[in-house]
Amino acid sequence: MGRPTKIEIEDRTERLVAIASSMFIENGYRATSLEAVAGAAGVAKKTIYSQFGDKAALFRYVFKVLADRHAKLSPLDLDEPFRDGLIRRATLIVESAFEPNSIAFNQLVVREGMNFPELRGSKAEIAEASMMQPLTAFVGRQMEGVSELDVRLLCELFVGLLLGRYSELVAHPSIANERAWYSPERIERICDFFIAGAATSATWK
Repeated sequence: MGRPTKIEIEDRTERLVAIASSMFIENGYRATSLEAVAGAAGVAKKTIYSQFGDKAALFRYVFKVLADRHAKLSPLDLDEPFRDGLIRRATLIVESAFEPNSIAFNQLVVREGMNFPELRGSKAEIAEASMMQPLTAFVGRQMEGVSELDVRLLCELFVGLLLGRYSELVAHPSIANERAWYSPERIERICDFFIAGAATSATWK
C-alpha cells in the first residue's frame, strides 16, 4: 500500500477526532475506550498512541478543537447606537451559545470539569476573549463618568441576565430546544431591562 500521503494523514486525523469527539460527548471520558474509538475510526489502537500519546491527550486535543470552534465570533462596530448594538451583541451571544459545537463544548466542560480542571480555565479564557472583552469595549464607549471596573461589572451582570437560563440547562440533552425561548422580543426586553437598570449608574451617549 505504501506510506500514506500528507492529505491522507490529515483526513484520517480529522475523521478520528470527529469520531472521538462524538464518543466523548455522548459517553463521557471514562466510558470511552481507545479500543472503541480506534474500531469506529477504522485505525489501529497503536496509531492513536503514536499520534496522541494516550486517551487523556486525545481528549485534550478533542477539547481544543471544540474550544477553537466555540471561540469564533464575528467582530462588530463599536460606534453603533447603544440599544441597537446591545441587542445585536445579545443576539450574537445567544446564537453562538446554541451552535452545536458550543453546546457540545459546554456539556463536555460540565461533565468532565472535575476530572480535567483545565477545561474550566479554557472555557473562561474563551469567554473572556470572544465575549467579555468585546462587550466591555462597546459598553465602555457608551458610558460617561463610569469607571472601567464598574463597566466590567455591568457587562458581567448583563451576560448573567442573558444566559442565566442557558447556564442552568446546559447539561440537559435537549438544551437545543431552549433556543426558541430566546425570541427577538425577549432578547430586546432583556436588553431594555439592563439599560434601564444601568442608567442609574451612567449617562448614556
